[in-house]
Parts: sequence; structure tokens; C-alpha cells
Amino acid sequence: MDIENKPTKLTESADLANSAVSMTIILNECINYASWQNSVPFLRSLVIRNDSHKPLHNLQMEMRIEPAFAQPRKWVIERIDPGTELAITDLRIELDAGYLNRLNEAERGQVKLELRFDKRIIATLANEIRILARDEWGGLGTMSALLAAFVMPNDPAIAKIMKSAGEALAAENHSSALDGYQSGDPRRAYMLNGAIWSAIAAESLTYANPPRSFESAGQKTRRPSTILSEGLATCLDSTLIHSEFRPDQKESSYFKTVYTILQQ
Repeated sequence: MDIENKPTKLTESADLANSAVSMTIILNECINYASWQNSVPFLRSLVIRNDSHKPLHNLQMEMRIEPAFAQPRKWVIERIDPGTELAITDLRIELDAGYLNRLNEAERGQVKLELRFDKRIIATLANEIRILARDEWGGLGTMSALLAAFVMPNDPAIAKIMKSAGEALAAENHSSALDGYQSGDPRRAYMLNGAIWSAIAAESLTYANPPRSFESAGQKTRRPSTILSEGLATCLDSTLIHSEFRPDQKESSYFKTVYTILQQ
């Protein structure tokens, strides 16, 4: 879900006393470290409208961001004719990867815009944004496409599960090799998935509410190592830990599984 702000109009300049200048901005409602990793655009749209009767020349627009999860930005607009609007095409905003990676709890951020003409502020706009913790998924409405970013196939706990799955296969007189589709036999692929399922089930995970956060949408996720060490998992955690093995199995059923669980 995106947030679209209503235009904010000011007429502070004497030259623009009988006119109005407005700005409209569309931002992602929330961002986190996964947003930066996957090059998700932070700024979606930025439009300036000149409803005055005079052309505006040499406008300066500045974006300030608090806290500093992204770099400030400035634009210079050569001209906007009366009764027209200008859509900014250069929407690049540099996120601070280090800041987002260190964030353990969600924060409230603010994006502020100032538009200047002849060294005077003629329009301002402020918009709030949710800055999520590194391990926090924003939910279906805001981050549905980023759920796969929380899959961690290289977490150390995955090797333990794979070892247990191989041992379960060997105990039934099957090959203990976790060879994916190399055999070319779909029955072998189903057998491997069954062994992985059994290995995870053998951990006797207990359902528990997700780690606490102050967000009303989405939830924090647990890493595979945390799930196995604590023995706790939510439905989403369980889906994610099963999907850690899907890159090796080359299956896309993970997305169907996630959808089914979240729709319950």
C-alpha cells in the first residue's frame, strides 16, 4: 500500500498572493533493510503544480529525512508555467544500508519537503513513514513481494535439518543424498520434501506469538537458528523455515504455501 498526500498549498510570497503552489508526494508506507537489498524505490512520485497566473523560474526543492535513514536530496526546477504541473523524473533517494541493518525495533520517520522561489518558501509538505526492524516484514498490504527476502537458506541451522533429513532417508533404506532433481525422478523429489518435513517436525516446535513489536501490520520473523534454539515458531516462521530448502529443490510451491497459511 502506498500513501498519497493531499497537496499542501501556501501563499506566503507577496508575488504569489493571489495564487497557489502545491506539491504531491507518494512514498512507500514502510521500508526496511530488505527494501534496500532489493532496490525497492522509496520515492514513488513527486509532482509540483503551479496554479498561479505567472510562470515560476529557478525553483529549489529540498527533501529532509528524519531520522537519517536516507540521504537528503535537492532539486532545481527551471520553469513551471501557470496552470501546469511538473512530475519529477529523477526520484533516486539513497537509503542508508548501515542504519537499516542495525535497526532492531521499528521507528517512526518523517519526510519533509520545502519549495523555494526567490529565496522564499512557497510550499511545504510533511509525510510520516514506518521504518521497520531488520527482521520485520511489513505485511501483505505493504511488503507482500518482499516476503521471500526473509528466506535464509544459508543459516547454520539449515545444515542441521538437512543432516537429519538424510539420516531419516537412510533409516528407510533410501539414499541419504539430498540431490534435489538430479535423479530425474519426481518421486525422489517428493521423498526429499517428506524427509525435510519429518526432520523439522522432529524438532517438536511450539506455536508462539511473533516477537513483540509496536506495529499493527505485518510481524517480526525468527531466523532458523532462533527457531531451533528456542523451539518456538509462528505459522509464518514455519512457512519460512520450510521454504529455506526450496532453492535447492527448485520449487515455487513456497509462494502457494505462504498464501494458503496467511489466508487462514
